[in-house]
Amino acid sequence: MITPITSLDEDNILNFWNRKARKGRQPGRLDLVVNIALDQHYLIPKDQEHKDFVPTIPCKKSSELVPYWMQLRSNSDGYSLLQLVVGASSYEAQHGITHTMAELARAQQLAWGLVTRSPIISLDVPLKSQILRVYATP
Repeated sequence: MITPITSLDEDNILNFWNRKARKGRQPGRLDLVVNIALDQHYLIPKDQEHKDFVPTIPCKKSSELVPYWMQLRSNSDGYSLLQLVVGASSYEAQHGITHTMAELARAQQLAWGLVTRSPIISLDVPLKSQILRVYATP
């Protein structure tokens, strides 16, 4: 059974981060999906793509499941958040899922909530936060 998380701890991060590093992408990447109706966050396993993982999450409407990722850098006290990006994954691409801007904004707000509930993550460096509009409805 897939269990949502309420905060990030050392085990979550070490077991799930650097997911896309093997493909030459950002080191320290951690991919998640949030159910915006329930504020439930799910970590995407390193060996799965969103398109394969997301359908296993119980949910009433596909548009309620919004992907996001963050890039972390290890430091002496835990991890620094470098980027937080909301809104696009292989699940949306393969299944034609779109999100309203309100859904994407809600997902970003909930993602920030997860970060603030995770004392192991600090905001001590400049960071980039954005909503991707690739799968947003007009």
